Amino acid sequence: MVNKKQKGDKAEREVAEFYRSHGYIVQPAHRTMKRVFNPKTKQIFYVSGSNDFFGLFDGIAIHHKYRLAFYQVKSQPSHYYQARKEILAWSEKYFSSAEIEYIVWLRVSRTGWVKYSTQDSNSPYYYNLKFVKVDKFNLT
Repeated sequence: MVNKKQKGDKAEREVAEFYRSHGYIVQPAHRTMKRVFNPKTKQIFYVSGSNDFFGLFDGIAIHHKYRLAFYQVKSQPSHYYQARKEILAWSEKYFSSAEIEYIVWLRVSRTGWVKYSTQDSNSPYYYNLKFVKVDKFNLT
């Protein structure tokens, strides 16, 4: 059984590799470890923290043809819809006229990917596990 962190990390790596294979330079957000001291037990332990760009994006992908994409990767549909809402609100507030693509990827176990883009009114698109576009599949 894979834990949630491993599942999410794997999905983020797959999306980053997808962009790299299409000629993008990718900068993922890196996790940090915080050192925490428990005064009751006098023990030190470490807590993993996320360093998402702007608190929303798992990575940034830049293409040599002046394409810039901020992306978020999710593996649960409920989180996917919430991320879409937050990213759309954020992009409208700060960069509504910029030529930046904001993307939310949803990894659907054993099925494929759903890609939502703020720049495409026909979004979302569906991809199989190898990132080949397909018509549609069930999100449940």
